[in-house]
Amino acid sequence: MGFKGYESKLQQGLSQCDLIYVQEEPPGIKRRRCGRGFSYIDKNGVVIRNEAEKARLKAIAVPPTYEDVWYCPLANGHLQATGLDSTSKKQYFYHVSWSELRNLCKYSLMTEFAEKLPSIRRKITEYMKLESHDKNTILAVMIRLLDSTGIRVGSTNATEKHQTYGITTLKNQHVSFEDDELWLEYDGKGQVHQEKLISDKKVIALIQECVDIPGQTLFQYEKHGEYYSLGSSDVNQFIQEHMGSAFSAKDFRTWRFSSLFLQEALRQKEADNVSLTSVLEAISKQTGNTTAVLKSSYNHPALLKLVKNKDWLQLNQEPEEKSGLRKVERILFEFIQSDYAKLEL
Repeated sequence: MGFKGYESKLQQGLSQCDLIYVQEEPPGIKRRRCGRGFSYIDKNGVVIRNEAEKARLKAIAVPPTYEDVWYCPLANGHLQATGLDSTSKKQYFYHVSWSELRNLCKYSLMTEFAEKLPSIRRKITEYMKLESHDKNTILAVMIRLLDSTGIRVGSTNATEKHQTYGITTLKNQHVSFEDDELWLEYDGKGQVHQEKLISDKKVIALIQECVDIPGQTLFQYEKHGEYYSLGSSDVNQFIQEHMGSAFSAKDFRTWRFSSLFLQEALRQKEADNVSLTSVLEAISKQTGNTTAVLKSSYNHPALLKLVKNKDWLQLNQEPEEKSGLRKVERILFEFIQSDYAKLEL
């Protein structure tokens, strides 16, 4: 489908959901402290008295500590509010129907993502064979880790403000070597402690070389004798160059966690003790994400339905061979193309 197809589906969904795509710009609604709560001020500087409108604005649930808060004056605007959090990072609050629509469009791209995944995996392997610390080689290692662990990308802002880390902000201190394996231990988003075990010998060897590079940041690339760190834009640019503009690091996480979900469901099925709750809880422990986040953002809706209803006959557990995909991924690939898994906007 690609990026244009994704955008087309979003536009189609807007009208079906009776939503209007809005820009965050004046005029909008502001809020002002009033006792223990807030009063809401319209574009003309008039305090809003309408109880239904006040209830709508309050229900958006922008945290009271957020500053420079902007509310959409339209109840059916796709973007309902924005505000600056404690780190001065802008946060966005979308209409619930828009969030659901974006997720459906994201999941509808999973088939195309899976089709392109073997190709980028081969390219990553090629870069990792190079005797080099250039940008593409280091990005290849990072995306191999993203692919195999679902690690978040991270940001310097989150590290500076909260001492939380992701693939772009890991430090040498987060790496430990044990026999023929490697551990990554760090605090991720929400201060959740993360432990990732790496067994890939080539990845381990390259990370050992990265540790030996001067400086505290783990992943740096060399150019003309100087070393430079990498950010989320570098990671996503690499992905888009090799897979298309519709994809980003989050698609790797979605694919990884959906594959883990299916693998765990099949394991529990064999033990004859499978349930949606137990599968989600197991994946939550593995990934550090809450079960609510997994359900809403990372696990294909049809997988949730499959396990909840125990519709095992919908799975072909002997899928066709497809180079570059593991067996559980091939099962998932065939499943998400089935009529059972079809998503309607």
